[in-house]
Amino acid sequence: MSLFEIQSEKAKKILRREFGDERKGLQKFIDDNLEILLGIRFIEKWYSIPNGEIDTLGLDDSYTPVIIEYKRKQDSTAINQGIFYLQWLKQNKRTFEMLAREKLGKDTKIDWLQQPRLIVIAQEFSPWDLALINETKSPIELKKYAYYGKMFSIEDVNIIDTKVKARGGEYKEETILNYTIERHLKKPIEQIKELFEVLRKSILALGDDVEENPTKWWIQYKAPNIFTAVSLYKKKIQIWIKIDEDVFKDPKKIVKTMKWNPPHHFTINSKEEIPYAMDLIKQAYIFVSS
Repeated sequence: MSLFEIQSEKAKKILRREFGDERKGLQKFIDDNLEILLGIRFIEKWYSIPNGEIDTLGLDDSYTPVIIEYKRKQDSTAINQGIFYLQWLKQNKRTFEMLAREKLGKDTKIDWLQQPRLIVIAQEFSPWDLALINETKSPIELKKYAYYGKMFSIEDVNIIDTKVKARGGEYKEETILNYTIERHLKKPIEQIKELFEVLRKSILALGDDVEENPTKWWIQYKAPNIFTAVSLYKKKIQIWIKIDEDVFKDPKKIVKTMKWNPPHHFTINSKEEIPYAMDLIKQAYIFVSS
């Protein structure tokens, strides 16, 4: 993708730049901004395992373990290494859980029902890279980046479906995790179901970039990273939001903080509370999408 700066109504092409030492430059930048860029909480970098070293370990908004590898220009082994690391992770769940809870808090949730994610980041991928993934049928997410000095972009090269763990502990490629809105609506009374429908429409109306993602514990809303999540209970709705604490406004002071992700939450149980709730949610949306 080419990027242009407008100067006196004329287009001036902005040239791509290099990070220099990718391990100390690119990886440090992404690790330091991992939650903003990819919606993933950082756990550890350069994690040593037998016969290898994982570039970055993290946990995404759905509590799914994530491995991130960086493909350097002359490195043709990054994808194969990533597959090896992914196998190690599946065989060492307890080790990952202990590390995640040490870094993120002892109450950190980890979901092994969804297949752990492997992300490979590079400036470009070759046809041989794509052919390798297609041949192995591995659930590898490829993301390419562009660096322009004061500007940075990262985008998907391929799209991977989330898979569910089958009986016997193996992951079936053809089985897709099936968390639905209808599943979440089984618990609440009718009044809360109606309240959720009003809230849901209001959240989706915030922008064309808002995506709805039902998970095991809640219903997430992303733009593109998660800005709010809704949990339905029998007689109330709990709403979690991601905010900028320096500018966030909550004059009624109904938002509480816990060690979750997002960490800030409040509850509603009537339609009269929707306008104020949406004001709080909109602040989260602006914070994440801006």
